[in-house]
Amino acid sequence: MLGKALLRVGINDRAQVRCFSQLHSALLDRVAQFPAKDVLRVSSQGIRWNIAQLNQHSEAFAKGLVALGFDGSTGGILSALKPSGEHVAVTIGSNYAGVDAAVVDSGEIKDAKILKKLLSETNCRGLIVSGADVKTVYEAIPELKQQPKVMTETLSLSEFPSLKYVVQTGYETQIGMHRFKDIMCYHSLVPLPVEKNAGSLTIIDASNGTLKNTLTEADLLAKSQEAPISTDEKVVLAKDEAVAATFASVACALNLAKLVVPTQEKDTHDLELEEGANLKSFAI
Repeated sequence: MLGKALLRVGINDRAQVRCFSQLHSALLDRVAQFPAKDVLRVSSQGIRWNIAQLNQHSEAFAKGLVALGFDGSTGGILSALKPSGEHVAVTIGSNYAGVDAAVVDSGEIKDAKILKKLLSETNCRGLIVSGADVKTVYEAIPELKQQPKVMTETLSLSEFPSLKYVVQTGYETQIGMHRFKDIMCYHSLVPLPVEKNAGSLTIIDASNGTLKNTLTEADLLAKSQEAPISTDEKVVLAKDEAVAATFASVACALNLAKLVVPTQEKDTHDLELEEGANLKSFAI
């Protein structure tokens, strides 16, 4: 499980790290000052990450993208996950790697037709989905079942020629797909790029599956700074949506606040009463 993965490298020495990503640089500054500061809790996964762990998992995803050949010019990723540790690592890690990311909530790709439309519109190189959505992916991309069960090469699909990797967060190995945990790279000797543009973030309109808004890194940082969040505040995500969690996770990390992703509405209510948390909605 991602939430229980052992951190195999130490906290980065900020003075020795060069970053093209302003977000990465800002989070490393906070890691250096407050490494044990809790910034994320995902009830359904048992995740409780401090800012050093959040940065570490995000770096591991970024290094995994680099190892797979993503360099910002070869195409981006389409992420269709629920609010989760994996979602946060993907959102922040893609920025670190200089890879553009399009985000849609996994609940909106239950229809294979919508997923096919999104794959065509984003022209993505990588697709990241929940293990629960594997069936929908096979319906949208029947060619996947003709691929090897253990992937050692990139995909070659006639309908989606730009799509080279499908990654799913489940435990079981699936034909034509990589497991999320297998692409995470925690090796301290694997470098991150230092001379690139930071990845942009595209939000997908959940109501009709069309591209809604694209944010540059500067846009994302500005919105995070404008967010009504105080240091040490405990913020409960009001909507169980990946799009909301995308902005909330960045805003809370930069402001050293703790984001809580509750399991269900009852958890949300209990957290407000018992822990004095503030219920907030986030929109981009």
